[in-house]
Amino acid sequence: MNWDNQNNQDPWGRNNNNNDGPNFDDLMKQFSLLFGGNKNSTNGSGGSGNNFSFKRIFTYGIFGLLIIYASMCVYQLEAPERAVVLRLGTYYQETDEGLNFMIAGIDERFVENVALTRRFSQTANMLTQDENLVDVTISIQYRIKNLKDFVLNVNDPEASLRQATESSLRHVVGDNSLEETLTTGRQTLALNVQDRLQSYLDLYATGLIVQQVNIEKTDPPTAVKEALKGENIEDIKKKTEALVQASMKLGEAIYKSQQSAK
Repeated sequence: MNWDNQNNQDPWGRNNNNNDGPNFDDLMKQFSLLFGGNKNSTNGSGGSGNNFSFKRIFTYGIFGLLIIYASMCVYQLEAPERAVVLRLGTYYQETDEGLNFMIAGIDERFVENVALTRRFSQTANMLTQDENLVDVTISIQYRIKNLKDFVLNVNDPEASLRQATESSLRHVVGDNSLEETLTTGRQTLALNVQDRLQSYLDLYATGLIVQQVNIEKTDPPTAVKEALKGENIEDIKKKTEALVQASMKLGEAIYKSQQSAK
């Protein structure tokens, strides 16, 4: 059999020009077809090119969305920060400083600085044990002790703290006289308020700890201060002496009438 062929074909009719492997142009065409068509074709090249561009844009878009979603699943906490993670509305875990992960769209996180000392002050009108009114200005320093309780147990822990402060102050002032509240008993008053306030916070599991309570100021009610404004000391003394004399005369009259009745 004659193996020589002028058309440079082997006995099976295949082209014998490239015996070393497949043609490079053919590989490129197959690669292009894999991604949506042959961009180099002349007939219908516009539709094939548009198909390729659409698939490439779609692929890039999906890839970009995955990057954005992955970035939403990662969060960084600083040294004093802690986070509570809720999964589908229920407590899942508490995370510390460093790089942390969550499932975006399913998990929800609440981040707070648990080392931060917070402060507020308020003034309230109180009734003392001897039934005198006094305005008391109190300041509270506190921080978060239990972040899980702070997030889950009370809707507004800091509003609850203010209400508990007023209740504690009212109870403690009611056990002290006006003189003790205005002068010598202020330090004891602050300590008693702190103890009672902390017991309220623990009872309702607010997750807060009271660090310090200060009685900033104790004054007679504003209405009394306004009534005395503009009066000098001598006028006040004279009015006081007149009231004392009138009270003594009234007492003598009552006594005499009682003796006459006997």
